[in-house]
Amino acid sequence: MLMDRVRCSGTEISLADCAFRGWNVHSCSLREAAGVLCDVEGWSDFSGTGPEARQGHTLTWDPQSKQALLLGGHASGRFQFFDLASIWAYDWPRRAWTAIHASGPAPTTRAGHSANFDPASHSILVYAGTQSGVYFGEMWDLLLESMSWHLINASGAVAPTPRAYHSAAMDGGRRLLAFGGRDSTSELDDLHIFDLKQQLWWTSLAPMRPAPRSQHSATWDALTSVLLVHGGWSGTGYLADLHAYSWWSDSWEELLPAESPGPRAGHAAVWDVAAMGLVIYGGEQRSSSSGQLGYEDRVRRYSFLSDSWMEHGQSPAQPGARTEPAVAWDGSSRAMLSFGGANGDGYHADLWRYSFAPMLEEPLIIRCVLGQQCVQSLNDSSLLNASAFTLQRHCRPAGASSTDATTLELLEQPDGAPALFVERSSLLSMDPGSYRICRQATSPEGPSSGAGVFIAEGPFHEQQASCFLGLTCRLAWRGVGLSADDQLELRKRCGRLDPEDFRHAVQARQENSVFVAELLLEADPAAPAPELLHLCWCPRQVPCAPNDFTVSALQLHLLCPPGWFLPEAAASCSRCPANHYCPGGEEAFDCPFSSTAPPSASRSLRTCW
Repeated sequence: MLMDRVRCSGTEISLADCAFRGWNVHSCSLREAAGVLCDVEGWSDFSGTGPEARQGHTLTWDPQSKQALLLGGHASGRFQFFDLASIWAYDWPRRAWTAIHASGPAPTTRAGHSANFDPASHSILVYAGTQSGVYFGEMWDLLLESMSWHLINASGAVAPTPRAYHSAAMDGGRRLLAFGGRDSTSELDDLHIFDLKQQLWWTSLAPMRPAPRSQHSATWDALTSVLLVHGGWSGTGYLADLHAYSWWSDSWEELLPAESPGPRAGHAAVWDVAAMGLVIYGGEQRSSSSGQLGYEDRVRRYSFLSDSWMEHGQSPAQPGARTEPAVAWDGSSRAMLSFGGANGDGYHADLWRYSFAPMLEEPLIIRCVLGQQCVQSLNDSSLLNASAFTLQRHCRPAGASSTDATTLELLEQPDGAPALFVERSSLLSMDPGSYRICRQATSPEGPSSGAGVFIAEGPFHEQQASCFLGLTCRLAWRGVGLSADDQLELRKRCGRLDPEDFRHAVQARQENSVFVAELLLEADPAAPAPELLHLCWCPRQVPCAPNDFTVSALQLHLLCPPGWFLPEAAASCSRCPANHYCPGGEEAFDCPFSSTAPPSASRSLRTCW
């Protein structure tokens, strides 16, 4: 007997939330024993007295107080527009709504804005939005301790244009990533990043970005530092594509998972950290056959591990199909709260909660550093029921060839515990980034499945820079898991170091997702000098001996300075000859016809006269 004198009100999530005498404390006979079968996944209705029906609003989860805060929105068909000074907070422990009036000058009434929780300041960041055809572009901060609004004085070389129905997500470095939306003329495809610590906007110039869109979703995966953008409205039609923006490389990639759901806009999305999945709910789309507008009521999930979509089952009681619901994710209980939205029947003011079933197996997460030996203990014995583990960008079926697969060795540690081992040589040749840990079933005919995520940390390969001898130059490089505290040395080669080898320590700093350093190599251009140096890297996590700098962050090409050139087959630079100009590097260019230039002085075409 586990429980006695159990008293439940009906709003509990589990039996443990009900009042009872205490675990295993009872005075029951066997004839009084009873069992309960619980439905562990599905929707539950928590609607009650609270906010008015609306769409275009936001719902943000505060994990510290376990409250969901509702901001803004509209019911324009009823001529209702909701200001942001009037806030509704749903207290999950109490299962009740509370109306709150925030102090201080507040954002104007709006919908189509974004709202993200910042745990460092215990506040909600509200960005952009629209009201009656007017678009906003300012950033506001709602401090939850004092429940007061503050306007953020953001700066930046290129601030985003005012917009609404964009998407925005917070990363782990107190940066807000805002993509797309619409302004007064069209849909947008730009990505802007706001650094809260510096109060500064900057714009990503990464190519291959998604097509312009609004009413799409965006979620942030902190493990892989990726922003996932899904669906939306292009201005002429509904979209179904899924794109990933990598903070590490400042690059976009379109994902092509199996079983993709149909086109939609106005859906809501959350990221399930524990299961490594994107969860979407609701939205609208137009029927290809009838042309009529339809609404979604299904919960769907994109799994990073399997690189595929799946549909969650429907519940006996669940919210109706709708567009523009607002959702908030409670990561501690893996549940999604959803409020409001609209469909052909009007606006809604219902509150629902979707609880996900407990995970049978936690994903395996391994972080390894390039150039370092890597051993990961296995705490989950079920992972041993595999014939092999490999690292791949995408797990392929058994027997399928893969050119990017790296084998993980299974070994026994001194204490007898199993572990996965990655050869140091494999890590040296591996491209930094995220890989799926693919588990091959013990049966040769069995499928290959995603067991977890492997993060290879270090500088990206084949990064290049050039410097003129005797002049200050700027080096810039990227990588995965890098820090300004990493150790760097300029050398002729990385790895083994001889006593007479050239060494020069370099101090880096971080600028957005790039690491930079200023370098001045004092040298006589006429003296023999190496043509190529390496910026050798050693991570901050390890004590770095001279021979531990085995990874090259970039290759540095040393060039003759302006006014000098490198004659063919020569080992050192020579001064620019008469009637030539030498902008630096290897070439000496002829001055135009009928013009001359003195020797050793011409650095550009303008010196020819």
